[in-house]
Order: sequence, then C-alpha cells, then structure tokens
Amino acid sequence: MASLEFDELLTRVVDRLKHLDEVRLRRIEDATRRCAQALADQVAVIEHCLEQTVPDDGILVLGDQLAVMGHDLLATGDEAAITQGLANLRELKKELDGV
Repeated sequence: MASLEFDELLTRVVDRLKHLDEVRLRRIEDATRRCAQALADQVAVIEHCLEQTVPDDGILVLGDQLAVMGHDLLATGDEAAITQGLANLRELKKELDGV
C-alpha cells in the first residue's frame, strides 16, 4: 500500500525538515520546493484544475508546505499518483540524508 508508506515517509521527512537549522535548510531548500511543487502538480492533474505554484513563504515553513501538499495528495486516494509522490519523497530523503 503506497498510501501508508507515503504517509510514513512524509511524516519522517517533514519532522526532519522542522528540526534542521537554517544553514542546513538552505542546502535542501531547492529540493524541498521541487518535491512540494511536484506533489501540488499531481493534485492539480487529478482534480482537473489549474496548476498552482507553491508560494515561497520562506525556508522556515518548507516542512509545513510539504506536509500540506502531501496530505492533499493522499486525500485524492489516487494510488498511481501517490506512488509517484512516494518516488518524489524518496528522492528528497536521499538529498536530506546528505545534509
């Protein structure tokens, strides 16, 4: 079940982001924004709406933004999209592990 794995990984990644200092957050900022945007784009496709750009509200809210986009994707119930989102999260986690 991709949904369960996605939810667990999302929780771990968001928790890790929320505990990084500002210097480390800056190192992972671009990858985190790309992941959050990819999740938002998947939701837009599923819901047949215009793509929305995840706003740049500063690095201190990156974890929250990723959590919102991830939960929005989970709420769609689309297993194929969630599986793709899981791949996006795994890529982000690899980059996060290097920080």
